[in-house]
Amino acid sequence: MAIALGASAAPAALIAAREVAGEDAARRAAPFVALAPFALWVATSMDGAYLGIGAWSVALLVLATGRTGARSRALAAGGGAVFGIGLLLSYGLAPLALVPAAVAIRRRRPDVLAVFGMGAAVPLAMAAAAGFWWPDGLAASRRRYAVGIARLRPYGYFLVANLAALALAVGPAVAAGLARLRDRGLWLLAGGALAAVVLADLSGLSKGEVERIWLPFMPWLVLACAALGRGGRGGGGSRRGWLGAQAGLALVVQIAWRSLW
Repeated sequence: MAIALGASAAPAALIAAREVAGEDAARRAAPFVALAPFALWVATSMDGAYLGIGAWSVALLVLATGRTGARSRALAAGGGAVFGIGLLLSYGLAPLALVPAAVAIRRRRPDVLAVFGMGAAVPLAMAAAAGFWWPDGLAASRRRYAVGIARLRPYGYFLVANLAALALAVGPAVAAGLARLRDRGLWLLAGGALAAVVLADLSGLSKGEVERIWLPFMPWLVLACAALGRGGRGGGGSRRGWLGAQAGLALVVQIAWRSLW
């Protein structure tokens, strides 16, 4: 189930990309999403399930911003409900809200954001009625984290090391894609994910293990690879070359990187 949910994040991200940037951009990004090294952790950790849940919540809200009336409200409420369920499963999913929020704000759809928020409140309220108050759970998790192995992990080191691990997990083509990305729609998705990463990194609650913990942010960064061109040449290197680099790095990581996840 976790692998199926994680794998479903790819079409969810591409659906959102098509909504904000068009069919052609989504098709150009698709092979990179499929070959990104982070697929290794989708298949080996429960965080793959959180990746899928988060991706569909984002996709539903992005779709809602492009529609009106009852259909828009239904999509936003559904996306919010899925996001609320995700928050009950993983506190680390919270910064992901920046990705669809960027789209909704750019498209001037505060109504959609409001419905999304109400949808997210439903599962949280149901949990509260059953005796679990989400903010208290987050506070307890922070205290538990502070006295666990995190106390032995220096903040400054992991502030940088986390980003290095993220770079390996998404692959070198993402850096090239971000440097060449000009599409405003895709920048909303990738930029929102970058903001979420920065927030998660600065929080001090992600000291290590980000190759799995940050999975929900990764497909949105990989969408930037749509900027690497259509067929032959794509921004300083052939499109096939960048795809080969992605797949090759995934193989190297699998063979040479010892990960507990």
